[in-house]
Amino acid sequence: GGQAYYDDRKYFLFSPDAPVPQPARSAPLKPLSAPVHVQVDEDVPTPRIYLGFRLPVDNTVEFFAASAAMDALAELTIARLERRLVRELELATDISAASMGLIDNVSLGFFVAEAARGVPLERIEEIICEELTRFGSQGPTAVEMEAVVAQNERAWLSQLASLDERADHISHAALLYDDPRAINTLLDRIGAVTADQVGEAAARWLAPSGRAVITYPGAGA
Repeated sequence: GGQAYYDDRKYFLFSPDAPVPQPARSAPLKPLSAPVHVQVDEDVPTPRIYLGFRLPVDNTVEFFAASAAMDALAELTIARLERRLVRELELATDISAASMGLIDNVSLGFFVAEAARGVPLERIEEIICEELTRFGSQGPTAVEMEAVVAQNERAWLSQLASLDERADHISHAALLYDDPRAINTLLDRIGAVTADQVGEAAARWLAPSGRAVITYPGAGA
């Protein structure tokens, strides 16, 4: 038993650290040059449409700005798409957005809407594109910027309150960016993004011409 323990220490515990070669980063992808449409013919409970967009790589000002634009459009209680599609026109029963930051090549952002009964998904797509164009032209309001910052603060602090999630975020920052203390500055970096930067990011990355659309029209479409 003693000899086996000695061998374990010799070959595992005291192995010298060695640098791990990292692959070179890929060149960032630009937005799509033309829309792409895919229809999935499956039996789904509710007709649904996804609009996906390429976004800048994670942990950059441009990614934070594009993500803020998506929040202002679909993730706030005062979100423009929520107000227009769900409350005013009653074309959709739900609209949401998400941005997935990736370290290399490209990140992903998407909007997803569930159609109200009898509403063509093409009509919902048309309204979303109108609002994306308007937002890219006008940018966010001061109220929208304040709401985005407040929402990010609530969400981030809630995540850090859990020891497990905090450990995950520290590991994520250390592994991908060699900066385990990045969790302490994230809110400051997001809060430093200006309304002009959000509008510019929306105009570049969320332009309707760069959308990839997946529709689930459901039975009888």
